[in-house]
Amino acid sequence: MEAVLELAKEAKTNTNGRGRNESHNALRVNRPDLFGVFIKGATALHVAAYFASWPVVEALLEMGANPTARIGNGLDPLMAMATFGRADNITRWCERFPKWDFSRRDKTVGCTASGCAVISGPNKLETVKALVKAGANPLEFTALNGSTCLHNAAANKDADAELVRYLLELPGVRALINTPMRARTLKWKATFLAARLLLKLGAKKAILLEVS
Repeated sequence: MEAVLELAKEAKTNTNGRGRNESHNALRVNRPDLFGVFIKGATALHVAAYFASWPVVEALLEMGANPTARIGNGLDPLMAMATFGRADNITRWCERFPKWDFSRRDKTVGCTASGCAVISGPNKLETVKALVKAGANPLEFTALNGSTCLHNAAANKDADAELVRYLLELPGVRALINTPMRARTLKWKATFLAARLLLKLGAKKAILLEVS
């Protein structure tokens, strides 16, 4: 945290040659060459959300980092925390932003923070608990392809029975057990239709099998 703050102080002394202070430009710089961060549009805040402790995330916010900034695929910092299982950061983030919109979606499949948390990675129970406690709705469709939290949990290759049991204990979630996936937008309806048609015509690509 001390290093981040020191760099911020240095940035505040820099001008653009015309006497205009550009103290926060570094907060918007994307570094795709950083190890483990290869997504276009990632800011320092996104990287901190993935890897750093809360004091670093908070320091960046206090310097003016944009909390609603999105990576190229549409992930915001909270979605990044959920993807990497940063329950600690999620709790503090939601305390700082008590009116955060948990219905925000990414640009790929329209995934919410809850969807990001459940669908990938092991040991996500505390992450999901943190989101639910902060106000995320477990009954909301987690993606525009029509998936629910139970679909995501079942699709997770690092399946966690404890997480599934926790979800089923939440009010209303048990009623989702037999809910079929149905596209929520015209775009996804067209995507599913095209995928099924291509399969009937003999296409065997894995992505089509996954979508269908």
